[in-house]
Amino acid sequence: MDVCDEGDHKNAETLELPLRKRRHRDSNDDSKIQNNYNVTSLQVLERSQNPNFEELARQYQKFKFAWIATKSLQKERGKASFSSCVTQEFTIELTRALLSSHFRLKLLYLDEDHLCPPIPNRFFYLHWIHTHLMGIKWVGVKYVRNNKGEGPRLEYNNTPSELGNVDGLDIGSGASCIYSMLAARFFRSTMITSEIDSKSVSLANANVKANHLSNMVTVLQVPPTHSQQQQQQHNNSAIGGPLQRAVEIYFQQQQQNFSPLKSRLVLDFVMTNPPFYDPASTDILTARIGDGRQRSNMTVSEAYYPVGEVGFVTEMIEDSLRISNNEIQATTTTTKPYFSAAWHSSMLGKKTSLIKLKKLLIHLLGPAHVESTEYGPGHYTRWFLAWTLKQPPVNASGAICPHNDKDHFQVNYGVPIGTRDVAVREVVDRIIIFCESSPGGWDLRATINKTIISSTGHNEEFVAIVRIQENMPPVVANFVDETESKVEIPESILRVLRGRDNSRFLPDEGHFLIEAKIIVGYNNSNSENRQIVDVHLSCYRHSARGAKAIEKIRNSLDKEVCRTSRKWRRIRERQQWEK
Repeated sequence: MDVCDEGDHKNAETLELPLRKRRHRDSNDDSKIQNNYNVTSLQVLERSQNPNFEELARQYQKFKFAWIATKSLQKERGKASFSSCVTQEFTIELTRALLSSHFRLKLLYLDEDHLCPPIPNRFFYLHWIHTHLMGIKWVGVKYVRNNKGEGPRLEYNNTPSELGNVDGLDIGSGASCIYSMLAARFFRSTMITSEIDSKSVSLANANVKANHLSNMVTVLQVPPTHSQQQQQQHNNSAIGGPLQRAVEIYFQQQQQNFSPLKSRLVLDFVMTNPPFYDPASTDILTARIGDGRQRSNMTVSEAYYPVGEVGFVTEMIEDSLRISNNEIQATTTTTKPYFSAAWHSSMLGKKTSLIKLKKLLIHLLGPAHVESTEYGPGHYTRWFLAWTLKQPPVNASGAICPHNDKDHFQVNYGVPIGTRDVAVREVVDRIIIFCESSPGGWDLRATINKTIISSTGHNEEFVAIVRIQENMPPVVANFVDETESKVEIPESILRVLRGRDNSRFLPDEGHFLIEAKIIVGYNNSNSENRQIVDVHLSCYRHSARGAKAIEKIRNSLDKEVCRTSRKWRRIRERQQWEK
């Protein structure tokens, strides 16, 4: 499918993430490209991260003039670095050149008062969502020149079935509408985007129309959130943060347009690049660390939000919990609106913000619901955080406990025990007895998952896997510990969670699972059949409650199974005394 026929391209290299150093490619690389050239999203990311200014200057006159002006300014300042001399004009023209060269997108409408988005970290965010969170194995395009050497134009390598019908919501489009246009053009995602500033909405719509993406991108103007209205001393404002405002306006417009699907909004992802600064902070007035440049130009709504990016994302978390229960205000009285999103996410400008918000999410939902990553070199690093409300599998990778020394121990019977299956069965029975004793007050059960015999060459192993989990009654559902002093939980979020069945955040197995892999190998030198059994534990926790249970079981299971605890020492002493 041809999406545009404007601009030129450059060669791509394999990308190793995360990028930490900026490299500039040799302009000779571009001469290698002839007519057709395939490229993946990972390679496009590398190209946009390391642009060839000389090649861009040959293709785009406005960028050439801005580059020359910046180099002249650098020369006037003597030993100043190039980045410290970059102006808003240069940033805008570089962004326009990269969008045209790599993505066949035009950014015609963007004035110097609005934020100009850097392309690499925006595109990385979308790449991470589609390939990591959505599980799309790869995304690729083809640059194709015609017989006259014109172009190249952009064509898709993926079939529609490979990409799927991905629908997303971008909260805060800005004037550029960059996320939605990149998602629609490169990843073929259908996007809704919200914006509070009326001028930004007009410019965003103009950019969408200029790129012929009106059928894939919908721009919504939304009212201020509850926090913003309170800051403006509007005491009667309706409850709701940035996500809830966008969803409510979407339903209102769908109902006004008599859409047949007006009562449902099912998304694959929600994304946002939140305002970084707290209105009470002076951070925006300070120069950048490293190059000493002033902060980027941006409007009030692009720069400020109560409590900055942490406040914005915290309200998004609250919104996601609230409206997942279908607490959506809409004008209809016949059909209740339904909203769901597979993933909610945000880009963050500070690592401290990531740490604080990730800790909150893990405490609220469990570690299997949270993903994070980072991208960018040095002071340009950005962090990305995502969470889902979908029920996870009990052995989700995010729920794996860090390795502990007690995750492996050996059982040495010291006396002839018989065949290997008897040795394994003895360990299984001891684990079952341990669980039935309710250690630490935990009501546990142990089930044998499978028993197998595996052979490798001359070695043969007898293996059993025992699953240890809690007999969790249905009433033990709200696992959020409100007394946890290490996590600051907003009262508004606690009000949303209280009185609800939050077991949907847990797998069917409950708060935790411990898999004990019991192995005994063939030892032909052991004529007395004194078997040594290895026990390996794999631990998965899905809440703070589950983590506490695992800690208790880890600390006592090996002693009980090996029978080295005080209880078993006393039993042996009593047996010897009776003899």
